[in-house]
Amino acid sequence: MIMAKEIDALARKTPGKKSLAMEAFSRALLAIPTTIADNAGLDSAELISQLRAEHQNEGCTAGIDVISGSVGTASTYKPMFRLYLIQCGTRNKYYVELSPH
Repeated sequence: MIMAKEIDALARKTPGKKSLAMEAFSRALLAIPTTIADNAGLDSAELISQLRAEHQNEGCTAGIDVISGSVGTASTYKPMFRLYLIQCGTRNKYYVELSPH
């Protein structure tokens, strides 16, 4: 939500077609927590409204806790996995590796 909010604010200041692409990317980022809640079988409308309210506060780290089915603070949870972006050789090709914490 934080990234989407920042991109949306920047899109309002950007002239031309670039702003449309930025707005679309912002909407796509906002769809991620909704999809996560839906896939977990949770009430996404309720959770997203709570999440948006939390993200109005400065420095918010709230996210959806699919285990408890509520909005939680990311700083209180230990990550289960780490996501790595690794470069392959000298070419500009990368792959993503998901490793247990």
